[in-house]
Amino acid sequence: TLETVPVTATQAELEAAVARAGTLPENDGVLLQMPPAELDGYAAAELVPPQKDVDGLVPGSPFVSATALAVAELLSAHGIELAGNRVAVVGQSRIVGLPFAALARERGAVVSTADEFTVDLGAVTRAAEIVVVAVGKPGLITAGHLTPGAVVVDVGTTPGPDGALLGDLDPAAYPNLFAYSPVPGGVGPMTVAMLFSNLLSSAERL
Repeated sequence: TLETVPVTATQAELEAAVARAGTLPENDGVLLQMPPAELDGYAAAELVPPQKDVDGLVPGSPFVSATALAVAELLSAHGIELAGNRVAVVGQSRIVGLPFAALARERGAVVSTADEFTVDLGAVTRAAEIVVVAVGKPGLITAGHLTPGAVVVDVGTTPGPDGALLGDLDPAAYPNLFAYSPVPGGVGPMTVAMLFSNLLSSAERL
C-alpha cells in the first residue's frame, strides 16, 4: 500500500502515517521516502517495526541498508573483492556510509572512514584501492584524491543547475581509474533491486 502525507504535514502527522503503515498486515515491508529537512525522517523511520524495516534503519532490524548492499553487490558483480582490500568510505550517513563501512569490515576489508570535513581527505582516499563516496557534494573527489587504478563507487546524487544529477566524483578523474560507477545509472538501480530482495526476505519471514 502507499501511504501519502501532504507537503504541509507536521512531524506528528508523518510519524502517525509511518506507524499506521507498520501495523497493516498486508505490508510485509515499510520504506519511508525521506521528507524535507524540516522534518526528522530518521525519527519517523524508527517507528517502523524492525521486522518490516527493509531499509535497515531501525535498531534491531534484520536487514542491511539496501544502498550499502547495492554497493557491495555492484563491486562483486564486477569481480572486485572487498576482502583484503583497503576501502575508504567518505560520508557517514545512516543510509550509506555507516552501514557500508560495517559491511565491508565484515567481509574482510581494511576500512578507513572520512567525510567532507576530514583534514587532508586525499591522504585517506589515496591509501585505498576502493573508494566509496556518499556525501552529496558534486566533484568532491578529484583525480588528486585518488591513486591511479583505484575503484570508485559514487553514491552522491545532487541536482545540477539543469536538473541533471551530479555525483561526488569529478568526471575528470575517470580516465585514471580501473573502474567507477556513473551517476545516474550506477548504484541507484541496484539499490532498488536490493530493496526488493530485502522485501522478499521480509515476506518470507512474516
